[in-house]
Order: sequence, then C-alpha cells, then structure tokens
Amino acid sequence: MKLQVSVLCKNRWLLLIILLALFLRLIDIGQPYIGLSSWNEAHYSLAPLNYFKYGLLTPMNDYGLDLSTTPLLYWAIYASYTVFGVSEWAARIPSLIFGLISLFLIFHLAERLYDRDTAYLGTFIAATMPGIIYFSRSVQLESMTTMFALAAALSLFNYADSDSDKWFWTSAVFLSLSILVKYTSIVIVPALLWVWFYYVKRSNPKANHVKLAAYVVLPLLPSLLWIYYGATVTPAFMKGYFFRPADPALIESISQAVYRAFFEFLPLNLGRLQFYLLISGIPILAANIKKQGFFLLLGTTWLALVIKYPQTYINNWYYDYTALYALAVLSGYILTVVVRSLTQGVSGRNKKTALSLLLLVIFLVNAQGYYTPFHTYFADTRADFQAAGEPVPFYSARLVAEQNTEHKPVMVAWPSTMYYAGADPAFVSAFHFQDDKIESSIAEGRYEYVALYYPLTKELADLLDGSGYEKIAPRAWRKRP
Repeated sequence: MKLQVSVLCKNRWLLLIILLALFLRLIDIGQPYIGLSSWNEAHYSLAPLNYFKYGLLTPMNDYGLDLSTTPLLYWAIYASYTVFGVSEWAARIPSLIFGLISLFLIFHLAERLYDRDTAYLGTFIAATMPGIIYFSRSVQLESMTTMFALAAALSLFNYADSDSDKWFWTSAVFLSLSILVKYTSIVIVPALLWVWFYYVKRSNPKANHVKLAAYVVLPLLPSLLWIYYGATVTPAFMKGYFFRPADPALIESISQAVYRAFFEFLPLNLGRLQFYLLISGIPILAANIKKQGFFLLLGTTWLALVIKYPQTYINNWYYDYTALYALAVLSGYILTVVVRSLTQGVSGRNKKTALSLLLLVIFLVNAQGYYTPFHTYFADTRADFQAAGEPVPFYSARLVAEQNTEHKPVMVAWPSTMYYAGADPAFVSAFHFQDDKIESSIAEGRYEYVALYYPLTKELADLLDGSGYEKIAPRAWRKRP
C-alpha cells in the first residue's frame, strides 16, 4: 500500500484524475435511497445495520436471514458505520473507495497493454463516465467485485512479466475474492484466459496446464463453501435464490434486452460521446484485434448476463459496470490514435492546447450525461415524495420508526422503506412485488403499522380504512386503538 501511494504521488497527473473522480463521486453521496439503485442500496445496507444486533456472521435484511450474498461488502459497510456512524453516505464510502482504486488499476492495465497516453485518456474517461460515477459509489456489489477483478488481471500481467509465482497466486486470490463478492463475476474469466494464453504462456515456461487448472478451479472454492454453508443453514431460501424462475429465454425477450443494452443503457452509462466514439472507432480497434483482446473480452462478456437474464438486465442496468472500465480504455486508445494522426507536425505547445480542449469537452459532455438521468432521477423522486405530502423522502417510514418504540409488527413494501422504518426483520416485514401478500396482510390486520413506498391507489386506501387502520402520515398507517 505504501508503494502504491508513493507511485500515485509521484504521478501527479494520475493523482489529479483520481482527485477529480473523488469530487465527482461525492455529488449526491448523501442522498436517501431513492436513486436508480434504491432497491439494491437499501437491501445491501440492511445487513450491516443489523450486524450491531445480530453479529457479523448473521446477515439480516429484507429477506430475513440471507446467506445468498457473502459478507465481504457487508463487513466493509459495517466498518464504515462504526467509524462514521450510520448514514447513507457512510454506507456508500466503501464502494467509492473501491471505485477510486479501480481507476488506479485500470491506468496500469492500460499502460501495460498500450502506452502512458492511452492510460491517461482511458483513466480520465473512466473517472468522468456517467455510469461509472454513479454505480462506483452505490451500495451494491459491483464496485468491490470490479476492483478485485482488475487487481486479478494486473497481477496476472505481472506474473507474465516476471518469474515470481507470488503474482500467480496473488492473481488467483483476487479472482477468488471477485467471485466471492458476486458469483456472476465469473464472466471475467475469459479475459483472464486471454492474458494467460497471449502473455503468460509465451513468456513464462512455468505456466503449464496444471497451473491453469488450479487458477480456474481453486478461486471457485470459497464461493462454493459459502453456498454450501448457506444451503445447510437456510436450505429453502438458498434453493429459492438459485433456482428461482428464470427469465423467459425467448428470442423476443433476448433481442429486446440486447437492443436496450446497446442502444439505451450502454449509451447512458458510457455517455453519448464515448458511445459514438467506440462505434466510429471500430476500424481502429479491428486493425490490431489481438492487441485489444483483453479489453474487448472484458467489455463484452457481460452480454452473457443479458442473454441469460434478459428481463433482469432491463430491471438492473448496471450489469455492464465492470465492462465500462474496459470500454473507457478502448475509447482512450481510439482517441490517442486519432489525436496522434491529426497532430503530426504540430508543435508541442499546440498539441497540449488541443488535448486540454479535448479533455474539457469530454468532461462537459460527461457532466451533462451524469446530470441526466442520474442526478435528475434523485430530483424527480424527491418531487414525487413532496407531491405526496412528504416533507423529506421516507418521512412516513421515519415517523413509524420514531413512534414504534415497542417494536410492534410493521409491514413495508420496499427495502428502502424498511431501512427507514426500523430495519430489523424481527418486527419489520418487507413485501416487494407481492401485492397479494400486502393486501391479505392488511385485510387480516396482521401488522400494527403499514408504511408504503409508492403512491397509494384508491383501492388500497379503501382496504386500509376498512381494515381498521388510521392514517398517521402521507404514506403510513397505524391500527386504530
């Protein structure tokens, strides 16, 4: 760590890029859980919050005891809560840190495969890219798993460049951690295999088939052990988690998801400038396809998730988060080739002026790309709460938590509402996407309090009134005495 800090301090331009990235990621960091990832952010914040009561090996969230996700991110958030206190921004701090480290890693990966100019441009694009800014500090698994994935790749390149097995095992450990954070991170393996066959195999005689098998198989073991542990403790829940009804693998649904991935979500995440740059720069990338292999694979294997889970991708359009770093570097490479071609014979001073203007354009276009829709979504959702009579988001849920000192049963309809209404599944039950359970629970009067997230329908309002509930806030009800 001291060596990395020293290298970073000596490289003032990289340091400035990372400081700019930090500034951009602090925007909206204290917002309540109302953003595009509101479900995930609340879901992953609940277990660390409940650690204070149940302990570090008992993750309790909106599902109750939930062992489907490994505790690495939970522990990081819990540590942040312990240091900074419980708040939304404290929950986001770990992801923000992982995202900044990812910029450092992607710089050195780009420098290793291309040159320093490409590394600077690619890292600057990643630092200012709308989707990376937003999701790199959201409370979810992507930022942490991406950091470990990039660390695995850089360590594998270091193994290719040296005779030291320490880099081989370091890469295997980072790959293991990446998969342990999020199981679907296994889609980065093809990019790592590219490094193995095109770099490691050619430069390191120790790289044999046994080592390759160990590199692919051993990193899976911690995740398999955790899954086994979860299956022994909560077998019914784990079975439902892994064998839930899959998205319909129909040509129509897959085609729709792929179309939206490329022409709706990817342009928003990348920023329009980078999206059009990548499309127009395909001939430049194709001119030396082998050189682009690692970043092309890292930037395209996420499509396997879109094809496997088309509807889930449409609902969760951060699946390409890790790929965005690779696409940022490819954009940087295209720009480097174009700028060098256009500035041949131009004086050094004019080259610097042209490059400065280019960086300014990238920054301004990406800033606008972040503001709409990422920041705008916060503003629009706040307006929805205000229109419902809530002075601040989740005012009703906060009021329920304040009044419910005896921890009587509470029903909520969203993890975000649960986070603010008490958080503990011992007395707060969350029913999301289960309108029938919400209605039946209200009709039977099972809960002392009801707190909702979405605007109330007339039918549900009549049901609450007819079932003996009185309104205590714009989106909260309590059973009449």
